[in-house]
Amino acid sequence: MEEINFKEEITNHIIWNVRLRCFLDGGECISEDKIVSYRNCCLGRWIYSYGFNKYSSISYMKELEEVHRNLHDVVRRVIQLKNSGNKAFAEAEMKKL
Repeated sequence: MEEINFKEEITNHIIWNVRLRCFLDGGECISEDKIVSYRNCCLGRWIYSYGFNKYSSISYMKELEEVHRNLHDVVRRVIQLKNSGNKAFAEAEMKKL
């Protein structure tokens, strides 16, 4: 995997934001098993294979990795909190996105 369409990946991550909003509002069910690891989504696979191999000298690569990992962590926490009945805390986490 050498090429990646960043516009498409941004769109995919925005779609997750919309899905989470719908989930918090009761319009969609999302279980933890639906969450893909930050290493296993398309962007993650690119980062940990081609991205770091080719662009590790660019400081933005480390920042991209961190922001991307944090996004997945927040999504996981939102789902865990809502599914355990802590909607207020889930809403607070959602604001981090």
